[in-house]
Amino acid sequence: MRTVKTGVAVLLCMIIFPLLTLAAQQIPEDSMPIVRALRFLINRDSPIFACIASVIVMQSTVESSLKLGTSRVKGTIFGGLFGLLFLYIDTLVPHRGLNILLVTVGIVFIICFFNVIRSPQSTAIGLVTFLIIMITTDYDDPFLYAVNRIIDTAIGVAVSVGVNYALRKPKLRKNKKPAEVPDENNKNGQ
Repeated sequence: MRTVKTGVAVLLCMIIFPLLTLAAQQIPEDSMPIVRALRFLINRDSPIFACIASVIVMQSTVESSLKLGTSRVKGTIFGGLFGLLFLYIDTLVPHRGLNILLVTVGIVFIICFFNVIRSPQSTAIGLVTFLIIMITTDYDDPFLYAVNRIIDTAIGVAVSVGVNYALRKPKLRKNKKPAEVPDENNKNGQ
């Protein structure tokens, strides 16, 4: 069943993203700031990060999907924040060769951070997000990149948990006794 749920979650991510983009295009760019913020939130680019998150988060139970999804979003948020912080520090340093040192220090710092907050399961995705921000240079605004990754990951997690909930196995009642079968040899019901 997990296989089907994973496929459905990816399908929904791939359907939702173009629909969100279409809805965002209906909002005028010269709207009030809050409406422009909404436009930014729903104007999604590629569903790749949401699809990846939905695949990774899909587990055999809703509870385990929710737990893994929470740690994934937490890792993405903190990895993005630390990536932005270290990228800002990197812009203050005149020598580009120190970027290597900053990346190394950032990796150690993030691992220690997740250990201190007792969330080691968030470490890997936090490091991946941090590395993408620190190493990739093909995006214009690292802040927007980090925010978009967090939004895309959260959408993928929400879709995966929602699908897992909608397609979960029905729970059997534990205290229900099996129906008594009358003994045909006993005519008096005794």
